[in-house]
Amino acid sequence: MLLASVTAGAQNIAPGSLWYDGGNCYSAIVERDGAIVMQAMNEGQELEFQLFPIEGESNSYSVAQGGNEYADMPFSEGYTVKYRHQEGMKVLCVYNLDNKLETVMIWTPDDCRHNNVWTWIPQVKGIYTTEPGGYLVTVNDMTVMVEGREGSYEVQTFNDMVNGVVKVSDTWVKGYFQIVPTLEGFNVYQGSFDEYGLFERSEESPYGLVACDPDKGRFDFASTLLLTKAALARYKKSTLRIMRNSILAKHGYRFQSKDLQEYFGAQDWYMPQNNDDIKLSFVEQLNIEMIKTAEADPNHDEYVWEE
Repeated sequence: MLLASVTAGAQNIAPGSLWYDGGNCYSAIVERDGAIVMQAMNEGQELEFQLFPIEGESNSYSVAQGGNEYADMPFSEGYTVKYRHQEGMKVLCVYNLDNKLETVMIWTPDDCRHNNVWTWIPQVKGIYTTEPGGYLVTVNDMTVMVEGREGSYEVQTFNDMVNGVVKVSDTWVKGYFQIVPTLEGFNVYQGSFDEYGLFERSEESPYGLVACDPDKGRFDFASTLLLTKAALARYKKSTLRIMRNSILAKHGYRFQSKDLQEYFGAQDWYMPQNNDDIKLSFVEQLNIEMIKTAEADPNHDEYVWEE
């Protein structure tokens, strides 16, 4: 009876399926006893952990050490994982020892670099003005327009990981530019790569990009893009609070906190509604849970990218 329930649970995580956690793609190996081994490679280092179905709980697993003694384990033993299939998405929700949602692994048909690039791009797309200069800048999927002049950009990666640098190749501007998040938008530094593949900023002062789309907020992507632990690590906890509440504000949520009332009240796109009528999508629910977990981490701000 137990073997039957184990097998039924494993069917949700198909052998050979890939699960993206925001930095790595784990391949699932279903063992004969129903245990699921999750394996990935990160800069030549093996990563591995095992999932064991929790008896009596549907689509729930406990996390344990894998059999490869040389592999690193990304989660602690005692973590739990829940498989969910909702709104066309198949995800593995990873809960920490405090039962807080820490990571969401999404089923994917794509490789790691593709996922990393196309998780990062939606976070920088938008309409901005520059400081200084006041130029209008529009960032799209693979193009950027400055004062009506369009150019293309290519996202740079190192060992398949996005490093926040883009290469612009056009007649009006060429070179490498590092894009660093801020609460208002981004700081943009020009520079080059050294012999070890590390980006070195030039001595020029950065340009500030300030979000100015009247129809979309600074963190509009948090309502459509499934965020990852790696993505949230780029932002300070104070900014994550604004990001989390931006999801609610998009639906017209009426805030009780004065600072949130003032912040969102100044946004052209914010239209207050009845809180009882608000319904969040599956992505929005997951993002809010993960952002809350990051906000609760006392060490979160130690290594963030944000300036």
